[in-house]
Amino acid sequence: MLHYEIVEKTEPAEAIVPTLVCLHGFLESLTMWSELHLEETARLILIDLPGHGQSNLEYIDTMYEMSQGVYEVLQKENVESYKVLGHSMGGYVALELFQMDAKCDGVILMNSNVWTDSDQKVIDRQRMAKLVETKKERFVSEAIPNLFQAPENHSVQVESLIQEAISMEEEAIGRASIAMSKRRDFSEAVFSGALSVNVIQGENDPIAPKDRMEQLMVHHMENFHVVASGHMAHLEATEDVIKIVSKIL
Repeated sequence: MLHYEIVEKTEPAEAIVPTLVCLHGFLESLTMWSELHLEETARLILIDLPGHGQSNLEYIDTMYEMSQGVYEVLQKENVESYKVLGHSMGGYVALELFQMDAKCDGVILMNSNVWTDSDQKVIDRQRMAKLVETKKERFVSEAIPNLFQAPENHSVQVESLIQEAISMEEEAIGRASIAMSKRRDFSEAVFSGALSVNVIQGENDPIAPKDRMEQLMVHHMENFHVVASGHMAHLEATEDVIKIVSKIL
């Protein structure tokens, strides 16, 4: 089973709080959520996705398989109703989970997207999977700073992310990368409203371009939230993300 942690307020709650399942992105782990302190508004189930953090490589080869691993955790914990917040790759898994599990009553995508990779992007992911076999440190050290709008303002966090990614197995990085290239396209379902999502969008996100996301959310702009960040909104626009997620919940 995937490694996970449950975080909630220790003092007695005055009312029943919602459950929020939090799924981190590629090269991250459940530790990313510590910046947001969302336990103030929800009972959190933080999960290490396959090959990341303390979870092994089982369920790693497709986004659907990853969502099955998450579903197992929720079954074990007898979760009756929840929303899921996914960052980047975690958003891809969240979309699959929403389709799989009727108990999931909402998806929040943070710095994520709903389309499939282009042919060139698929090739790039395949090359990257090969590259990390021998040049993992170089790849990670170059890739992670580029996720930030202003990496020089977050040097400690950038270095922490680099070290965490370097500690991952090469096989885990490669297989997760290939898995992302196989994900399903949810663009039409989101555009039409058949699949309702909330989006937290970085103004200058290099991975999920704002203009393309905005086009898909054009009929649901009340669910489209733009913050001043690159691909790491939880670190670059922390307070804004907290307010948006709390309001959604």
